[in-house]
Order: sequence, then C-alpha cells, then structure tokens
Amino acid sequence: MYSLYCPTAGFGIEAVDGNNYDTVVGCFEATATHSGGNQFLGHREYKEDGTRGGYIWCTYKEACESCHS
Repeated sequence: MYSLYCPTAGFGIEAVDGNNYDTVVGCFEATATHSGGNQFLGHREYKEDGTRGGYIWCTYKEACESCHS
C-alpha cells in the first residue's frame, strides 16, 4: 500500500518499504522491482461471437520493461 505525503521540502511519495520517491515513475519502478509478477493492467478479450472472455493481464515487470524499451 502506498500513501502520499507532502514534507516541508516538497512533494514526495512514501512507499510501505519506507523509501521516499520524488516521482511517480520512481515509485512505479520500485513497485515493479518489489512486486514485478503481480497483475497491473488488464483488459478483457472480445470473442468472435461478440461476448467478452476473461481478463488478459500485464504484470508490473512487463509494463516497466515496455516503458524502457
């Protein structure tokens, strides 16, 4: 779980691991390192008959690697 805080020196993001990040990107990359195999982004596939199938998930690690490629 992440919480936002605003220290006197400026805005920061404090993660449950106790580290502070100056950007959302830094926080996201730390999450990808810590919880890379967890589901992050998902969408439902559409079947040929027009119904929706199950969710197809992208993990934190896959999303992070995609951003850096």
